[in-house]
Amino acid sequence: MRKLQTTGLCLLLLLLTGYLSAQCVPVATAVNTGVCPGDDIELQGIDLNNTPGVTYTWAGPGAFTSTDQNPVIPNAAVGVNDGMYYMTIMDGMTVCGVDSVEIFISDLEVTVVQDGDFCEGTFSGFATAFYSGGVGPYSFLWDNNESTGTAINLDEGYHEVTVTDGNGCKEIGSINMVGLALPVVFSIATLDP
Repeated sequence: MRKLQTTGLCLLLLLLTGYLSAQCVPVATAVNTGVCPGDDIELQGIDLNNTPGVTYTWAGPGAFTSTDQNPVIPNAAVGVNDGMYYMTIMDGMTVCGVDSVEIFISDLEVTVVQDGDFCEGTFSGFATAFYSGGVGPYSFLWDNNESTGTAINLDEGYHEVTVTDGNGCKEIGSINMVGLALPVVFSIATLDP
């Protein structure tokens, strides 16, 4: 989703004082405003009027600056690259237009817990995946092909669940399921003398 944030009064003042040209119509956008950690952020600067000879300047989080029309920021990181990116289009020495786009980087985390006890060898263990961060909706895929937040047919041993958020970001959670040992039944026979 694209969020525009401009300060109309500032733009009006720039236009009235001659420092802002009304020739271009700026649009700052991104290929994907919801980004997964490690992915590239691909910003796009657009002048809807295709004004010839304009230049682009970008500024954003983490002291980011660029004079590319469509800069790419590699290896996006939560808390470093997420936030507002501001684009200025210049026509010579005159500001032609200003726009911004907000980038969200998924901070999806997954924790898996065993729900109760079960007997070893019975494939009746329950485990639930808890998630935080990211953007909904969320989907689940367990290593036994169950696709809900709680798996109900797990055996003992190591299990994984992949949680995918609405941006397509994936995080894997795991658990080592421990079953209870089956009771040992002894039969005592007595012999009559």
